[in-house]
Amino acid sequence: MAARLVALPLAPLALNAYWTALTFLDALAAVLLLWQPRIGLALAILIITSDVTLNLFAQFYLRLHLRSDALSLQFLFCVAVLAATFYARRTGAATPTI
Repeated sequence: MAARLVALPLAPLALNAYWTALTFLDALAAVLLLWQPRIGLALAILIITSDVTLNLFAQFYLRLHLRSDALSLQFLFCVAVLAATFYARRTGAATPTI
C-alpha cells in the first residue's frame, strides 16, 4: 500500500498540506532552537499557535472529527509555551541568547 501525504481525506487540500508541512517545520524549529534560539523560539511559537488555530477551525467550523483530548492537550501546551516564554522575557529569566 502506497503512503499518502494526506492527513485527513475530508479536509481541504490546504489544511492537509499544512499538516504535512509540520513534519518539516517541527524539525526545523528543533534545529533552530539549538543553533539560533531566538529564531527557533519564534518559529516554535508560530507553529504551535497556527496549528492550534487551524485545528480549532477544522474541529468547530469544518466539523471534522478530530480527537478532542488531543486538541485539548495541544491547546494547554500552547498556553504553557506562551506563558513560559512571556514570563521568561518579562522577568529577565531568559538568557541573552533567548
